[in-house]
Amino acid sequence: MDRVMIVTGGTGGHIAPAIAVAQELREREIPYEMVIVGPKVMFRSVEEFRPRIYRGRGRLSILSAMLRIWRRVSRADRVLAFGSYASFPALMWARLMGKKYYIVELNAVPGRVTRMFSPGARAVFLEFEEARRYLKGNLVYTGGPVRRYERLTKQQAREILKIPRNKKVILIVGGSQGARRLVLSGIELARELKDYEFIIIAGRLYRYVWNKIEIPRNAKVFQFFEDMSLVYLASDVAIARAGGSTIAELLHFRIPALYIPYPYAKDDHQYHNALSVVSRGGGLLLEEKHFSIDVLKKMTVELLERREEFKRSIMKMRIEDATSKIVDYILSEGD
Repeated sequence: MDRVMIVTGGTGGHIAPAIAVAQELREREIPYEMVIVGPKVMFRSVEEFRPRIYRGRGRLSILSAMLRIWRRVSRADRVLAFGSYASFPALMWARLMGKKYYIVELNAVPGRVTRMFSPGARAVFLEFEEARRYLKGNLVYTGGPVRRYERLTKQQAREILKIPRNKKVILIVGGSQGARRLVLSGIELARELKDYEFIIIAGRLYRYVWNKIEIPRNAKVFQFFEDMSLVYLASDVAIARAGGSTIAELLHFRIPALYIPYPYAKDDHQYHNALSVVSRGGGLLLEEKHFSIDVLKKMTVELLERREEFKRSIMKMRIEDATSKIVDYILSEGD
């Protein structure tokens, strides 16, 4: 039986969908190995997949990591990379050794590594159709992989989080490491919109918020959630950055969002990710250059008022079972 090597970077936006694929392979009893290149984030659940982690700091450690990744690739039958600079060593060795390799591209504007290796890939799995214009080769639109989550109802999720069932809930999330502007503005917004409940994922800003800021009674601030299904199920709408993994999860849970793309993302890919969803009626877009608390408040109210309209559009655009589609393709694809 073919052995699949999963290679991903160290950010939550890449590890989360890689975990989704690892879960699927494990359930099907397919041999696999996960390799993470770069710093490890706060995903305790990644430990159950026993990943090999190569941080690559300094010239000697980078050279050592390259050689170790060569050995890993040489033992694999297929390589599945989550497009980022961290995937470069594995993809380079796979190409030189003539190994079958595949890429999962999570952005509407693919990065340089995906563009470089897409012509030789057996398939590039796309979360956004818009990525086609930048790539060559066999491009397969699957949507973004989403981890399996514990099955709860909205009522159960709100009971766990101690949120009144009759309140509308606004989730503010900036990715696995949080986002300073979203977090601080979310707390200010909670003071303005007292009739709503807020869940704020603060990431690295968590201690600063608790030590320096008075948190309003209608806001619950958390550092991180390993199982994000809890907050997704408890929420009605979201205010979020526009990383591919975050968008895939919001669409999976049918949550309309006000997307505020990180303005310094390479190739402005978060803006294009958000634009893909918003142009299809799945939410609203606010660029940082137009940002103010008054604009944020106005657009949040609009998001709540049009929530059902946005949900109907999301139902039309979301793709079910992206993870199983990717694994099915890899396992069925011949020589």
